[in-house]
Amino acid sequence: MRTRRTRCAAWLLTFLLPTTVACGDDTPAGKQGIDVPHLTADHALVLVFQPKRSLNSKFAKAVPTGALENTVKESGIDTKELERMVWAFKAPTAEQIKAARDGDPDGPKPEAPSFHFEFAETPERQPILDVTEADEAKRHAGQEYFVSETWHTVAFPTDKSIVIAPEDEVKRVLGAGNAAGKGALADRLRTSSREFDMLIVCDLAGREELVKFLVEQAKESAPPQMAPQLELAEKVKSLVLVADLDGDTLVKADVEARDGDVDEVKARLDGVVQLARTLYQFSARPELQRSPLPFKEQALAVADDLVAKLAVSSEGNTVTFTVARPKGMDDLLKAAKPLLDQFGGAGEDAAEE
Repeated sequence: MRTRRTRCAAWLLTFLLPTTVACGDDTPAGKQGIDVPHLTADHALVLVFQPKRSLNSKFAKAVPTGALENTVKESGIDTKELERMVWAFKAPTAEQIKAARDGDPDGPKPEAPSFHFEFAETPERQPILDVTEADEAKRHAGQEYFVSETWHTVAFPTDKSIVIAPEDEVKRVLGAGNAAGKGALADRLRTSSREFDMLIVCDLAGREELVKFLVEQAKESAPPQMAPQLELAEKVKSLVLVADLDGDTLVKADVEARDGDVDEVKARLDGVVQLARTLYQFSARPELQRSPLPFKEQALAVADDLVAKLAVSSEGNTVTFTVARPKGMDDLLKAAKPLLDQFGGAGEDAAEE
C-alpha cells in the first residue's frame, strides 16, 4: 500500500519527468514572454517547465516513456496537455532565517513552495483531489477550493489552471484574480523567450543574509575544496538559466554579478569549467572507454565535443555560461534507443509489480 506522501511525490514526477528527459518547441519564433499572475515581490526563485513542448520534441522519441505513462495513469492526468508548470518559492524572512540558524524547532518556518499548472485542455478535477486527499471544500472570493489535512490546498482559478499551495497562498491567488505578477521574477519572465523546456530564475538582490545562510549550510556537507565555488553565490545578484535540449545551445546561464564582482564571478566560473574538464578527462572518460556499450565510440566523440564547447563569457555585469549542442548527438540518441527501450521496459515491469 502506497502512502499518501509517496502518491503525491509520484504525481509531481508526472510533470517533472518529461522536461528532464526531453525537449522541443512548437512555439512560433519571436513569441516572447510568460506572465505568471500570482508572483509577488516576495518570491525569490521560480522553476518553469513546459511538458507539452517537451513531449512533442524529436528528443522525446528517443526516450522510453513506460515509467512516465504508469505515473500518468496513477495521477489520472494527461501530461501531454500540460502547457506549463511553475514552481515558485518565497524568500524566508529574517525571523525565519534566524530560527533556522539557531535550530529553533518552535520558531517561524519558511513558507512551502507553490505549484501553478496551466493546461491546453480542461483537466479532470477528481483525480487531483484524490491524490492530494484535498476533500474539505471551502470558499474564498466567490470560488471554491479544497483543503487537505496532510498536504497542500488545491484550487482551480480557471477551467484550465490549478494551484497547489498552502491555504493562505491559495486564498491570496483566488482574491487576486488574474492580476499581473509583480516583482523582479515576474518582470524577468515577461521579457523571456518561450523557447525553452526548463527555465530557472533566481533573484538574490537585497537578500544577502539569505545567501550567507545558504552558503553556511552548504559548506557543512560539502568537501572543503568546494568552498570557493559555494562562496560564488555571495557575489551573485540574479541568475537566469535556460535549458533547450533540441536547440543549438543546450544550456545557457546568465549570472548577474553584484557591483564590482563581475571579474571574480567570471574567474570562478572559468575555474568550474576547468574542473569539469579535468574530472571528465581523468575520471568520466576512462570509465566510458572501459564500458561495453556498442555505441561507445560515438558516445566518446559526443562527450569530448560537449566538454570542449563549455564556455564562459562576460558583458557588462553579466557572466554567461553555455553548453553548446555537441556534434553527433542526434545520431547517438538513435544508436542508444534500443538500449534505452530495454531499460524503459524493465522500469515499466518494475512499476507494475
